[in-house]
Amino acid sequence: MNRLLTAGLLLTFLLPIACRSKSSRVRAHRSRIQSVIAKSDRYVQTGKPSNINRAIRYYNAWIPKYERLGYPELKPDVARMYAKRASAYARLGNRRQADKDFAKARQLDASVSAPATPASHAASSSSGASTGTSSSTKPPAPATHPSGLPPVEGEPIPIAVLNFDSPGSEKAYGESFSPLLADDLFNRGRFDVIERDRLDKIMAEQKLSQSDLVEKAGTDEVRGLLPIDYMVLGTITVEGNGVVVNGRFVDWNNGKTVASRTVKKMCETSNVSFHFDELAHELGVALEKSFVERTEATGGQ
Repeated sequence: MNRLLTAGLLLTFLLPIACRSKSSRVRAHRSRIQSVIAKSDRYVQTGKPSNINRAIRYYNAWIPKYERLGYPELKPDVARMYAKRASAYARLGNRRQADKDFAKARQLDASVSAPATPASHAASSSSGASTGTSSSTKPPAPATHPSGLPPVEGEPIPIAVLNFDSPGSEKAYGESFSPLLADDLFNRGRFDVIERDRLDKIMAEQKLSQSDLVEKAGTDEVRGLLPIDYMVLGTITVEGNGVVVNGRFVDWNNGKTVASRTVKKMCETSNVSFHFDELAHELGVALEKSFVERTEATGGQ
């Protein structure tokens, strides 16, 4: 009897503490999510594609963390992050990913609404209204693709973005630049980029280096290893405050270069990596335009 009484007293004492503890954790997580959204909003509101890429990467880092927590109380907050990321994708012209994210947001919280359509996207908003599409059920999208190309249609083209070489520079420059370029190419919706972890795993299993992939592209030895149509590779050279980046699309099926572009920038400080986001966007847009021009001219993708 005494044991039962003791257990009852402990339960009476500990249960409110446990509840308060969980409630405190939820409040802390919710506050952090609000900070993530506020910071990402500041990036998106600049209107610069390189900053919108930053916002998307920020959501990419935080959304999986909060989904893994599995707190039902945080579902509306996670839904809001999905809706915000959907709007960011839409502003870059990636309607496919925007629709996917917004559908996920509505799955988590049916009452979630898409963010208000920015004034710069008014043309798209008015066309949506004429077809009965409201901003509460679809995230806003630009009337034209930000790269200046026609809006992306059809399935995305599968590509792999390799680490850029850094001749005469630190190896880390190429390793930090390549993921930014991969994000930029993916975020506008024309390309589907194979995940770097998956690419590294395949290369390790086959005992292949990046140079092997480049040298053997188009051969029977490697053609079936990667589910891609093109590789993106290049070089990044840093001399003082100057950066020169060359990138090219290589056809995975025949090893031929189908598009190549170079961008240059004189940075204000010696911390040149601070400008890699802008360089990645500039090179990404230039490569995409060249790719579309070349492949359309030859009857390709």
